[in-house]
Amino acid sequence: MKLSNLQWMAIVLLVVGTTTSQFGAIFNIGRLFLDDFRGGFGNAPWWDHLFNGYTITPWLVVLNIRFTGLLVSWLMTYAGNIVEVVLFMTCIFFLSLSSSFIIYGMNTDPISTSLRGPMFL
Repeated sequence: MKLSNLQWMAIVLLVVGTTTSQFGAIFNIGRLFLDDFRGGFGNAPWWDHLFNGYTITPWLVVLNIRFTGLLVSWLMTYAGNIVEVVLFMTCIFFLSLSSSFIIYGMNTDPISTSLRGPMFL
């Protein structure tokens, strides 16, 4: 089987893209180890405090986007062209609405909420 020029370019792009993305992870992990060695492991290794400072809000936003994407892909398999467009636009609207509720709606302090602006822009 002979591959076309476009298929060869896709294979090269896939190989180059995956190897270059791995270099970033390797360099970042190397830097974390270097910082630990320089600090003498005073604050414990980097994997013990990797997620310090995170709250539940980013996790809820990510889960919201994930499940909405799964729902859209499931519905798109059974819908027609016009229904797909309406469904896609409706999902984008409700995804942004629910994400902004997760981000701004959980804050009960009116001063910090008003400094960030209106709830739904």
